[in-house]
Order: sequence, then C-alpha cells, then structure tokens
Amino acid sequence: MRAPVNLPAIPGLSGWEGIIETDIWFGPLFTNVRLTRTNVPVHIRAHTPFLQVQPIPQVAYREETLAAFSCIEAAALTTHDWDRLGEVLLPHPDQEVRQGAYAVAVRKRRLCPVHPAALFDAP
Repeated sequence: MRAPVNLPAIPGLSGWEGIIETDIWFGPLFTNVRLTRTNVPVHIRAHTPFLQVQPIPQVAYREETLAAFSCIEAAALTTHDWDRLGEVLLPHPDQEVRQGAYAVAVRKRRLCPVHPAALFDAP
C-alpha cells in the first residue's frame, strides 16, 4: 500500500507504506496514517483516493533480488555509456520522434525485469 501515483497529496495527511503478503493474509486491508498538521481540519473526500494498493511480486523484494546489484565509479563509464544516458535525458534531435517513445518501448519489453528467469537463469 502506498500513496496514489500522480495525484497530489491530501494536505495534512501522510499514509504509511507497507507490504501485505496476500498469500497468507486473509482479511480487510487497513493502514495507518500520519496527521502532519495540528489545529486544522484534514479533509478526506469520499471519491478521492488517499491510498493505492499496488501488486509487487514476491521475487522483487527477496533478499537475493535486493542484493543483486553492483556499483561502479562514474570515471569507469565509457563514452558509449554517456551517449546512451544522453539519449534518455536529452530531447531527441529528430523532431519527428513522438514524445513518449521511450515509455512505449519500455512497456513493450517482452520479459518482466523482476521475472525469476531474468534474475537467476541468465548466463
């Protein structure tokens, strides 16, 4: 559970994020909220979400997944690495390229980045 994505927060209210293991939890979903203002009313509207339930595969937060990373110094990056970074961060030089092309390409990837085969079976 987390705050809704792409929605402004409710002033004076902060939800606590958490993971609920739904394979073993059977019951209502509940949450704690933190009131961040004193002496003012906090308005929670009936049709405006203040929390969002987002499914996360268990493999995404396993210890072996969370520990499977490495870091390198910026000085170790090659010219090719910097060029690829520029492709993502800088506007595309071809004005005909549609905005959001990167997002479309990411969504079309065939293999989920947290799929067990992608993490543990790769050579």
